[in-house]
Amino acid sequence: MRFSSVAVAFALMSVAACGSSSSAGPSQPLPGPDATNGTGGQVDTSGVGNGTTTATTGFVDKSLFVGGATYRYKVFVPANYNTATTVPVMMALHGSGNKGSDNLQQTQLGIGLVVRAAPATFPAIVVFPQGPAGPEPQSAATFVDISQLALDLTLAAYKKADRDRVYLTGLSYGGIATFTIAYFNPTKFAALLPVAATVCASCLTGSGTTTVAQGAVLAASKLKSVPIWQFHGELDVNVPTVQARQIRDAFVAVNANYTYTELKGHDHQIWDDVYARSDVWTWLWAQHR
Repeated sequence: MRFSSVAVAFALMSVAACGSSSSAGPSQPLPGPDATNGTGGQVDTSGVGNGTTTATTGFVDKSLFVGGATYRYKVFVPANYNTATTVPVMMALHGSGNKGSDNLQQTQLGIGLVVRAAPATFPAIVVFPQGPAGPEPQSAATFVDISQLALDLTLAAYKKADRDRVYLTGLSYGGIATFTIAYFNPTKFAALLPVAATVCASCLTGSGTTTVAQGAVLAASKLKSVPIWQFHGELDVNVPTVQARQIRDAFVAVNANYTYTELKGHDHQIWDDVYARSDVWTWLWAQHR
């Protein structure tokens, strides 16, 4: 499906560019999809196999169409895909420091590093969309659009994709998008893993006056049955820790299927530590929709 962008005014959030070794100034919140989402795009079947030929494994280049423009993304196909009955699917959303059009940077941090460290044994299809560079909030809106479309096209193209085990994770800029995308697709994901993220309240309501605390209440109400493990750094000033705690409080208040872990002594760039934890992966693979 194709998802149209939202044209609304957004207040600046204190979210620095992330996903690279240096930070670069504040970025704006991510707009969410509106109620007029249409269908579009085209399934990119390159390398998926057709029953007589085997699917290409490893990192496969893909493309999609949004708003009359072509965007490239990558899909990692696990080594056992051709012999497995079904395989889980994950979408990994990068930080704002990895926006661009090279279709590479988004695979060189976070989940991408985990996959690249063990390509022969990583057990899931992973979708790596890349948000375009450009002014905000337009580029952020496009990131949300192409991420959702990339996931849907992957689920359509790879017939062994297990739709009951679709996971969504993102760091900072991508973590904000994780909450936004999940909010508008509350029954799609088996689990969410937002890292160093907040809720873009205005993305959920279309109003720039909605506070983070109010947005957190909305997100908790919509997503309380979705397993979520949220990580944040105690000393994070890029995405203020107080906002993560507001999200925690909102989810706890509705008795959600939610865990919050605050890493003591850590600042914003916690994703390498989070994705290196074996308990995170044990928890994630155990979740089913």
